[in-house]
Parts: sequence; structure tokens; C-alpha cells
Amino acid sequence: MPQLTVNGGSTERHLTRRSHFDEMAELCFSLFSTPSSGASCLRTLLKRWMSQEGVAKEKGPTARGSKIPQYAASLAATLSAFTGGILMVWTSPAMPLLHKMAGTTPLTTEQESWVSSLLALGACVGAPLIGYVMSRFGRKWAILTLGPTAVTSLVIILVTSGSPWWLYVSRLLGGVPIGGVVIVAPIYVAEIAEYSIRGELSGLMEIMFCAGGLYTYIVGACENYYILTGACLIVPAVCFIIFLWMPESPHYLIATHQRTKAVSSLQWLRGKDCDVSEEFNNLEKFVEETTLDKVSMRDLLSSAVTRKAIFISSGLGAFQQLSGISVVQFYTEAIFVSVGVAISSRVCTIMFGIVMVVTALVCAKIVDKVGRKILLLISGVSPVSTWACIYISKRRVTMLDLPLGCLSSAS
Repeated sequence: MPQLTVNGGSTERHLTRRSHFDEMAELCFSLFSTPSSGASCLRTLLKRWMSQEGVAKEKGPTARGSKIPQYAASLAATLSAFTGGILMVWTSPAMPLLHKMAGTTPLTTEQESWVSSLLALGACVGAPLIGYVMSRFGRKWAILTLGPTAVTSLVIILVTSGSPWWLYVSRLLGGVPIGGVVIVAPIYVAEIAEYSIRGELSGLMEIMFCAGGLYTYIVGACENYYILTGACLIVPAVCFIIFLWMPESPHYLIATHQRTKAVSSLQWLRGKDCDVSEEFNNLEKFVEETTLDKVSMRDLLSSAVTRKAIFISSGLGAFQQLSGISVVQFYTEAIFVSVGVAISSRVCTIMFGIVMVVTALVCAKIVDKVGRKILLLISGVSPVSTWACIYISKRRVTMLDLPLGCLSSAS
């Protein structure tokens, strides 16, 4: 991460402080949206934000380089989020197909609930586990770990033909990459991207999550359990192969005293014609200062600003999960069947996935213009409308098919 330079003037300092508080809250939210995200990751982010440079602005590279490699590396890293979206919604098309399979005993309602919910438990395990791998072996190896884990999870599903206990194992294992990608992908993208495009790339992970869900809904329309799972399995395998060609984070390489590799990584990311010497020197100095400035978690949490950021971010993460979006994604098709919409439940799930992707794209585009608060308020109203519609439908009251547009806004 480049060296920081202090801005002058009280007004400029106040505005910059606000932007850094926003960044701090967003980074904390990426950690706290998955439980047990790991104190080491939080400590790294807090130290960076509260460094002695204080309220500051990053310098860019001395010569303008190409941003294409940064987009490519960010896209490759967030493909793991695409896999996460696949694993998240797999139960929606798969459970009805499993009931129709010949030669298998249908799962009970309780067993189905375990198959769905064990994914969340796996995510709780995956977050600190991948956080440790990221700190110990690097961001690249942490992301590479996600692919084989997802592949193993889906292979178990393919070869065990709907056995409840093997489905439990598979889903528990499948939660690991979901918890892991929430930790490592945002940090990797933040460390490789220039300041000018970092905000733009920060929304890529959520878009990829939604796109992975849409992919699964579309493949699920083929109404074949094995084709669905096989098509899902291909994605993490391809993600793994693609990311093998991506560089390690220069920030991590400098922190682990791999100076030559760090220069090569930064040069690859900025383009071969870009002079990265000043940016590298600034980054090296920043890493050295933050390494020497050892701060305990207790000291970090003694700051009222830090506590406020963590409280807000944790609240947002809890709000997102308590809105019921995970349950909706687990049982999307079953929800549309139970509501009794006029069109096919398969078509409804695909439309739901499309709305999710479009919503994520639009929000990423307008968030800086409209503001976070308004979008969060809309996200709060939408699930209320959804559950109200479902309640009314259960009461046998005539209604429009409103849940389709409302369900996806909570994500």
C-alpha cells in the first residue's frame, strides 16, 4: 500500500477523516458479515487506518500505467465469490431434484434444514482458518485454497447420491470458501489496486456472489441433479487455474522481506512501462512503519472512533443476516412454490437471480452519488415488504407477485 501524505487545512482534514471513517466501516463490515472473522485481520486493518500518518491521502505511481492487470487480478480473485454464490444457492434447485431422483430416499424436512444451515457453520470455521492462511502463507495461497475446497465439497455430492450424512459433510466443507472469500478477497483487492480504482473494485465481490447465484438458478432449470452439481463443480476448478497466474500482493511480499518478488508483482500490476520505483519505496516505508508500530487490540479498541466503526459495521452485518436473505437463497424455489405464483417457480428463481445481479450492479454504480444510508434504508424496507406479502398469501388474500422484486434487495 503506497506511502501516505498528510493533508493540510482543517476543512480538508475533516473531509478526509470522513472518507477514512467510511473506508474503515466498509472494511470492518467485510470482516464482521461472517462470524469469527479473526482478530489478526481486524488488527491489520485498524493499524493501517490509525497509522501515524493520520488523516491522509495516497500517492499514485509516478508514471501512469495500465489498470487492466489490476482489473484482471481483482476479477480473478473475486471469482471465488462467484463460487461462493453457487454454493450458497445450490440447495434451492437441488433439493426438489433430489426428491425426484429414482432409487434415493427423500430427505425429511429436518434433514433438508441441516443440509442448508451447515453451510453457515462451515463459513464460521472458514473465516478464521483462511484468515490464518492469508497471514501465514500469503493472500494468493489463501485464495487458491478456496477452489479445491469447493471442488471437494461438490465431488462428495456427486459420488454419494443424496446420502444425508455425506450431504452434511459436503455442505460443512462448502461453507469454508464462503467464509474465507469474505476475508481474503477484499484485502487482496485493496492491496493490489491503485487508490483511484479501489472504490470501484470494492463492489466486485458482491456482484460476483450474485452472479454465482444466478448461474446456479439457470443451470438448475435443466432439472437434472447431476448436471446441476457437475456444472457447479467446473467453476471453482476454473477459478483455481486462472488464479495460479495472478501475482501475490506486493504488500504481503514486502512484509515478508521478499523485496525482488514484490517489485515484480507491483510491476506486473501497474504495467511493464510504468515506473513503480516511487510507489514501491513509499509502500516499503509504510509497511516498515506499521510493522514497527506494534499496537495491541486493547489499545486499538480504546479509541471511541474505532469502537463506533466496529459497532456500526457489526450491526450492518447482523442486519443483513437477520433480514433472512440467506434463508431466502437456500429455499428460493420452495418459497415461490409455497406462495403460489402464476408462473413456473424455475422461471421465478432465474428472474430473482437477474434482479439480484442488476441490483448489485446499480448499487455499485450509484453508491457514491446516492450515499450508503439511503441504499441501506431501501434494503431494510424491501425484506419487510417481502415477508408481508408472504404472510398475506398464507392468509389466502389475493395479492400481486411482489416478492420477486423485493426478495433480492436484502442481499
